[in-house]
Amino acid sequence: MTDADIFTIGEDPSKIQDFEWGVQQKHNEIESLLIDLDENPDDVTLINAITNAIDRIRSDAEFFQALPIIRLADTVKRIVSQLESKQLTLSRNLNELILLLADKMVIMALDLVNQGQTVVTDLPRYVEAINHIMEASGSEQERKILDALAVMTGKYAST
Repeated sequence: MTDADIFTIGEDPSKIQDFEWGVQQKHNEIESLLIDLDENPDDVTLINAITNAIDRIRSDAEFFQALPIIRLADTVKRIVSQLESKQLTLSRNLNELILLLADKMVIMALDLVNQGQTVVTDLPRYVEAINHIMEASGSEQERKILDALAVMTGKYAST
């Protein structure tokens, strides 16, 4: 592992415990909203609430210059924006992908609090997999979502 694979926080890790707690709270909120959204996939209020939760995580991450979390938050927000504009259709797999990305933000925040650093080796692959979803259309999107899930879980799918 090289220095490029590690992100180190510039703050004393004990100062960012509230940040980690906030990320966990917003994660729980996103998880609950995704469950509701699964039942009501066209509910713009739920989509906006997810966007607001992501914005809060991003804002808090910006305050501490937690760049990998900012990058993941931006990635999740792009997915949610595509849902809102109907360029993406909510599926169980997409729901799971959003939750996995939110999980990763929590893990990174915990690492930053507990160790002052977090591993970012896979972050470019996550972002690239999401970009492929955004570039796809129709039934191809679902395959790209499955590919992104494979990247997130380490079970690589064929592309």
